[in-house]
Amino acid sequence: MRREKIYLILIWAALFANVYAQDNYPRIVGDIGLGGGLQYASAIGDLSETAKGGIGFSGYMEYAFTSRLVINFNYSYQAFSSDAPDTLILASQVYFGEDLSAKNTLNSFLFGSRFYSHSKASKQLFVGARAGVELVKNKLESDRNEENILTTIEEGTSANFAFSPEAGIRFKFKTTKIDLSAIYSAFSGGGYWGIRLGAFGNIRKW
Repeated sequence: MRREKIYLILIWAALFANVYAQDNYPRIVGDIGLGGGLQYASAIGDLSETAKGGIGFSGYMEYAFTSRLVINFNYSYQAFSSDAPDTLILASQVYFGEDLSAKNTLNSFLFGSRFYSHSKASKQLFVGARAGVELVKNKLESDRNEENILTTIEEGTSANFAFSPEAGIRFKFKTTKIDLSAIYSAFSGGGYWGIRLGAFGNIRKW
């Protein structure tokens, strides 16, 4: 048992050294970079009443305030698959789930920051938080008619204050920096959690 603990400590030490020992990519104060990628998100809260999971995309700009702290602006678009209610009563009409289709999309405009574990390593853990506006668009359609044509029975758009923490890792793959992170966003009327994978490049390299 003691020998297994020693081996475990050595493995963790090797991983730690692999993350921190590579000093070939210093982040310079004032650097500006651009990134973008795809994300998968699953709806939570009230949003999950008509939405499931879906694919989206995001783009962001990053400014190095210090060698480890950056500030950023993030835009993302997120679509969700339909999860219409089993039964809906609206304007004295009764609709059933097989006749309904829900469309939910989000446009996010968020400002925030990230703190990286190191300024030079080729693999860098990070945590971050952003806040801003989520534009939520909802549309509920029904094909309960003789022509089976989808008609809109309810539609709305709302702007909500959102808070969005994240945690992940940036690592070097050949000549490209890759960001892999777990994301979460909470706003009035729902939220989502998911995974984001993207590529990042500096206008001034580090």
